[in-house]
Amino acid sequence: MSDQPGPPQDKNGHPAGDRRRLHNVRNHLSIILGFCDLLIAEIPDTDRKHADLLEIRKAAVAASALLENMPELP
Repeated sequence: MSDQPGPPQDKNGHPAGDRRRLHNVRNHLSIILGFCDLLIAEIPDTDRKHADLLEIRKAAVAASALLENMPELP
């Protein structure tokens, strides 16, 4: 057993900063989704970039769903 302390924890026993990091990731995903939606609306669906943007959007939606399924931090 190690005598070294573990990572700092908040008052609820969660690693310090987890709530802030989760909030930041959600914000970044919202920005990605917003820009994808803007670009998808501007780029014709015949352009190959349109399909790429749809894939980026699909990945961002999937990542958002993963975050939503995570247990909520108090």
